[in-house]
Formats: sequence, structure tokens, C-alpha cells
Amino acid sequence: MSNEIRLNKYLSEAGICSRREADRLIEAGKVTVDGTIADLGTRVGDSSVVTCNGKPVHLHTKKVIYAYNKPIGQVCTSKDADPDSIFRYVEFPERDVRFEKVIVTTKGDKQKEAAISSFGGKAVFVEEIEEALLDGTIDLAVHSAKDMPNPCKKGLGIAGVLPRACVQDVLIYRADTDIRSKNTFTVGTGSLRRRSQIKEIYPQAECMELRGNVTTRIQKLRDGLYDAIILAAAGIERLGIEKEPDLVYEYLDVDVMLPAAGQGIIAIEACEGTLPYHMAETISDAETEGCLRAERAVVREMEAGCHEPIGVYATWKNEKKLCVRVMNARSGSVKRETFEREMEDAN
Repeated sequence: MSNEIRLNKYLSEAGICSRREADRLIEAGKVTVDGTIADLGTRVGDSSVVTCNGKPVHLHTKKVIYAYNKPIGQVCTSKDADPDSIFRYVEFPERDVRFEKVIVTTKGDKQKEAAISSFGGKAVFVEEIEEALLDGTIDLAVHSAKDMPNPCKKGLGIAGVLPRACVQDVLIYRADTDIRSKNTFTVGTGSLRRRSQIKEIYPQAECMELRGNVTTRIQKLRDGLYDAIILAAAGIERLGIEKEPDLVYEYLDVDVMLPAAGQGIIAIEACEGTLPYHMAETISDAETEGCLRAERAVVREMEAGCHEPIGVYATWKNEKKLCVRVMNARSGSVKRETFEREMEDAN
């Protein structure tokens, strides 16, 4: 046979089920290949005749349309969601899948000056995209996980995630500026989470609202509108602008600047139970997925809005438990705690 692939992958790409469910069906004797009951080691090719629960299974050419709101560097809060990076992980044969990119302009893109919290929070960067998923205009949506609604809209789910990038925030200032020698210095950030924590690190910092894409924000810093700004490391590193010679990059330790839930994670959203959803499942990074599930669950339990001063960061302790760190500044003062928890539902 030519172009042979594992049977569980074949069933997943055909939209029958996820690979995990495929393994269960195979072990239960529900799948045949060329008239013979298959086992977990069975591989199939172009000419194979596959049935599942007595029904034939076929791979069809599928156009998968994925969307994000703007190209890298041209959107405010989705700045570290790199849609093209999913193709570095896709394992599907080219004969089975082709991709088409769709750019969706959201409410958040259109209102570039007002504080995000003043007109709906981070959801304004994904609402139109989720509507496009639900009405079938697109099949996949690529987001920065920290900017996604929690939970997703009914019928949608986080189908897969890519390996987590650097979770840290970075304080950036001009090389000719000695912020430590100043009695006060201005810091550009629209994040209440960052504002509450930077004041602990630098009590002399005065925070000011900052909007725009990553390159716009850095240009505002260069133009002297701020003494410093805070950006996510994942965003500037994906853009390749973390080593500009005229700027100083101070990576803030997570012990003093806890990241937002999902920070540094690219998430792929799709309609549950669809072929694109199962496709994204097959490329998902399990370790990152577990951390995201825990972080989103904690935010839901806290009933925290998307623009509240909350930080959540999970790391694996062992195969079943995660260590979760939480920063909560709702009361006006920063409170931190660490605890363990089991894996949770990411959606």
C-alpha cells in the first residue's frame, strides 16, 4: 500500500471520532480493514476498504478555512496568536486537506483608542470570529488563548493547542532611559493585572493606558510617549523584535509578574464534533493543554471577568496533578496563593 497511515489517524481525519475514541472502537472490534477485524497496529492506505460500526469510512478532500483577526503585529490583544504556525505541526497528507486563510475584522480592531474594558473586554476581539465558526463561514479559528472567552460559546470548544511559548511579561524601555533613577516613570499598559504587579516591583511607576498592535506600542515608546511599556514575551519573540539595540528588555519573573491564564498559548477553536475539531485534536500538545484546562477552570471558579486583575499559571507536578499559582488584586492589594489540582475541562 502507498501512503499508509495508522488506522486511528485515518478514522480521525475522516471525521468519525478522535484518535482516543478510535482506539476504543478498534479494541472493541468495531473496525474492519479489507474485511478483517482491525487491531491497534493496523495501517491503511489509498486502496483500503475501512468500515466502522458496519458503515464504510472514506477520506474526502476537505477545505479547512481558518481565521484570526489580523496578521501578526496588526491586532491589539491577539498579537501572539500566529495562525500560520499551526502548519508546522500538521501531519495530514496534502491530498486530504488544503487550507484557506480568512481575515476577520472585529469590534476590538475598529476601536483602537478606548480602553478595552470600556467597551466589552477581550471578547471584542473574538466575537465575530466565533459567529463565523457557528454559521459555517470558517472551520477553524486561531487565537491567543489568554484572549478567549471563558467558557467558549455553546457548540464551540478548544480543539487543540500548540506547545506553550515563553509565559513571561517584559518591561521594555529605551536604552537611553534610566528608569531606576527617576522619582516617577510612566508605564504603558492597559492590563489591570500588569498594573497591580508592576507597582509592587517599581512603586514609582505611573501606569497609563496603551492600545495598538505590538509595533505601534513600541513606536509610541520610541517616540517618548511612555518611559516604559509592558508586553508579553511570546508576542515580541514571535515577531522577532526582542533584541532591538535601542531598547532594554527586562523579562519579569513569574514570581513577581504572574501571567494571565493561557498566556503564551496558541489555541485552535472549532465547532465540537466536526472534522476540523478532530483534526486539531490530533496536533494538540497534551502538556500545554492540561495547563490551559487548569488555568481556565480557576478563572471560571473565581468568576473573574476578562479585564480583572487576576493572574493564573499552572505547571505539571506529576502525571495527574498540576501546581497552580494565582494572583488576585481585586481588593486593591496583591494576594498570591499556590495549590494543587487535577486536570480540568479547557472549554
